[in-house]
Amino acid sequence: AKYLGVAIDNNLNWRKQYSTMIKKCNSTLAFIKRNLNNSPKFVKEKCYTALVRPRIEYAGAVWDPHHKNHRLEIEKVQNRAARFVTGNYKMETGNTKFNLDSLEWPTLEERRLQTKLTIFQKARLKLIDIPTDHLTFKSRQTRRGGDGQTYQRFTSNVDSHIFSFFPHTTNLWNQLPLEVRLSNDIEVFTSEVIKTDLTSLKQKMSVI
Repeated sequence: AKYLGVAIDNNLNWRKQYSTMIKKCNSTLAFIKRNLNNSPKFVKEKCYTALVRPRIEYAGAVWDPHHKNHRLEIEKVQNRAARFVTGNYKMETGNTKFNLDSLEWPTLEERRLQTKLTIFQKARLKLIDIPTDHLTFKSRQTRRGGDGQTYQRFTSNVDSHIFSFFPHTTNLWNQLPLEVRLSNDIEVFTSEVIKTDLTSLKQKMSVI
């Protein structure tokens, strides 16, 4: 079933959601390529960031996939766009990263993590109506950083639960520096999150 444009199945498997998004985005990107192939670089970039990227990121905080191959499928959309915008189609190792770096585009995974943390912090600060009362801080110091200012880790054998928004985002939030975590200024928090390599922090977490 679809709810607010998000495909939900009875197993809370989001593959239908992002596979449909990928297909639509590739179609839009192909249309842009056909009609703007000779346009200036800034026009191509604006079309991607205005017409394609918002669609591939829609509700990404909800369906953010945890399997590497699924994440790579999504990244291919932006990689194709980067080749189109830069005009650099060389099939060489490292060329994709070179294109993204030259455009100063973070990966789509990095942007999803930024979005999840920002939403989570807004919820903590009661800036949006998402309850966080069910979350509890660790009560004592531990070797894994339980200084009383990190949340208790969720435990579950069900992927649809342990990789859902709250379990995954609280674990990521716990990895941030203390002064960032406890910032009451959402703009300061967001700016610090953008400067942080969240993908590397995520890799330190105990995920598959």
